[in-house]
Amino acid sequence: MQDRGLQRLGHPSPVDVGDAARVADRGAMAVADCTGAGDRKRIATLIQLEQEHPEDSSQRRKDLTQLLRAYFPKAMAALDCDSA
Repeated sequence: MQDRGLQRLGHPSPVDVGDAARVADRGAMAVADCTGAGDRKRIATLIQLEQEHPEDSSQRRKDLTQLLRAYFPKAMAALDCDSA
């Protein structure tokens, strides 16, 4: 996954969500292949924060990672994807 788009959100680093994911200071992104219903698609979730809250960027990163881990598998399941 290219993380140039996340560069503007501050220091992206990999996390274990989907096929590939990055968490930055002010956002996060996860992607995965979806092979449900015989179709092959690539699913992406992008989160961009409007405000730097909480103020501690390490806590924001933890919160964003938890959000991706909770949301992304459910989104993949809702789309009838075989993997998340």
